[in-house]
Amino acid sequence: MKKNTTGFIFFICILTNAAIAAPFDLDIDLNGDGIPEKVHAKKTESGYTLMVNDLRVVEQESEKTLLCIEGLDIDREDGMQELRVIVELDGGYAHSDLYAYDGRHIIQLAEITGTIKVPGSGKLYVNRWHGNFSTTARFKLSQKPPKLNETPQSLYFIGLTVKVSASFPVRLQRHEPNSLIYISPGSELSILAVDLDAPECGKRYTGPCEVFLIRTSTNLTGWVKRSQLERHVHGLDSAG
Repeated sequence: MKKNTTGFIFFICILTNAAIAAPFDLDIDLNGDGIPEKVHAKKTESGYTLMVNDLRVVEQESEKTLLCIEGLDIDREDGMQELRVIVELDGGYAHSDLYAYDGRHIIQLAEITGTIKVPGSGKLYVNRWHGNFSTTARFKLSQKPPKLNETPQSLYFIGLTVKVSASFPVRLQRHEPNSLIYISPGSELSILAVDLDAPECGKRYTGPCEVFLIRTSTNLTGWVKRSQLERHVHGLDSAG
């Protein structure tokens, strides 16, 4: 029977190195028929094995270390619940493999790296760390076929105030290189949002190109690249 909850339903986590290889078991009604499924997960040398009743999923990625399994209720109105397999990636990053079960198939919904929030409205929010600031991505659960799809965002909110350490130029108009003002040292700067896939860096640039929408202490808004902020402000590393 589906439980009325807006967040996590069950949580099983063993963090000691000696116990990580132990199996994880969960009884949870995933497909809404009133009969709890028998869920079993076990770490393997090449990843993990997940079983729901008699069905099996074998994840063969050796960099994934099984930590926890839990039930999620992503949409309180759809009569179903979902599974989250929490693993640790090489480098210590938390990663989630999300699955649904329709009575005949185990269906992978998404693979997500970041901290997950589940309000129960059919949406899922993921906080992602970008080295010195964080953003929140939005996912929506679709039913046909079952899938968690990320909602595209042109800008991601940041909301951080930093101190300017050295004067640098800011574009008032994003695509007008001559529309410049210079920020005074010692002034405060509000970092409002970021475009994580900006075209400004050019084709030769191989890393992520991030351009930030900022507001000056004189209430002007403009655009700057990440490299400018890293060189000329203090406090960017406190984001998130």
